[in-house]
Amino acid sequence: MESSLTLMKTVRMAILVALALFLFIGERIPHPTRTADPIFYYVLTGIGIAMIVSMFFIRRATIIKSEGSLAESESDPRSLYFWRIGYIVTFAISEAVALLVF
Repeated sequence: MESSLTLMKTVRMAILVALALFLFIGERIPHPTRTADPIFYYVLTGIGIAMIVSMFFIRRATIIKSEGSLAESESDPRSLYFWRIGYIVTFAISEAVALLVF
């Protein structure tokens, strides 16, 4: 369990550093002078909302169920696997939503 916690902390820090780099690079690249079609923004907003909603379902399906069984037995490899996968997928979706914003 301790190694999984260390892995999740490392993944979380890597994603935070990547987001900071995305922000830095996004501000350094010249912005286009013309605006895109408003439908493009609506589509990106819909995709972002769908990703956020899916993140809550993934969290409920994997992380919360796994935490319940891990509270009883920390050495359950199946629950630990789903707990790690749930967090990694949640972090990846969060980073994808942040890329839509930048």
